Amino acid sequence: ICGITEEELLDNFAPHIDALAQRYEKSREDIAKRLKEQYDGYHFAWPSDGVYNPFSLVNVFAHLEFLDVWFESGTPTFLMKALAAGNYDLATTMADPVDASQLKDIDAHRQAYPVALLYQSGYLTLAGYDDEYEEYHLDFPNGEVRKGFLGGLLPHMLSFEKAYSGARTARDIGKAFFAGNHEQMFALVKRFLTGVPYDIQPSRPWELYYENILYVIFRLAGLDVVAEDRTATGRIDLTLRGEGTTLVCELKLDGTVDEAIEQIHDMGYADKYKGESRVFVVGLNLSSKERNIAEWRIEEA
Repeated sequence: ICGITEEELLDNFAPHIDALAQRYEKSREDIAKRLKEQYDGYHFAWPSDGVYNPFSLVNVFAHLEFLDVWFESGTPTFLMKALAAGNYDLATTMADPVDASQLKDIDAHRQAYPVALLYQSGYLTLAGYDDEYEEYHLDFPNGEVRKGFLGGLLPHMLSFEKAYSGARTARDIGKAFFAGNHEQMFALVKRFLTGVPYDIQPSRPWELYYENILYVIFRLAGLDVVAEDRTATGRIDLTLRGEGTTLVCELKLDGTVDEAIEQIHDMGYADKYKGESRVFVVGLNLSSKERNIAEWRIEEA
């Protein structure tokens, strides 16, 4: 009723998958993988099999083209404006576990708890469950929803022109990250932030505003982003992950990159990911005067 399982997709839509494979000159396996990344991942109970969005699949097969149509079917402007204007830490808001009662606590006028609205609107879905604490973990179900939500949020945080360039910058940041060119990645971030007008959000703490922009840009780039990443010895300011690579980032406001790198080493932050991925430590010094990254240094752990 709510979606199409992977087994149903492969069993009943094989000719359509083959047609897409021919259209893109890819193997059937490559097309199936991309369909899964883009349109699978909805969970309405936990544990349960993920399901694909039928509306998206029908459009993809009808046009023989990978399309992002979910967001076009309805844009909750009130929700975008609330998230952009409110003093929410987006990275923490998206990552915090919730219990079942919180997912039902919807007050569209008060908007005190946006995760419930995001869940009920279909932007977030169940992604895990902690039996000990009886809490759910939420995330975007797939690439289509992630890009639609974050791409729709940017124009409410920036000017339209800057939001458009932000989406392009996110693609370039993703390419640099997955190519292992992390210096270029942070250079792109700095260049983008340089063009953000200082007075575009005068009523909000600039640190939070810029942190939220960075969260949106990095997620649009296809990275897993964890803010205040818990370890046995403390919390990592920002962790960026993707395809076997992890960047452990420590941010200092009007400090030095030496202080940031030293804290990462002293606290053993990188140990959490050693052995499961290639780990780099990143010290970032933010300037309150420039409202930007003043300097950074990257070392392999």
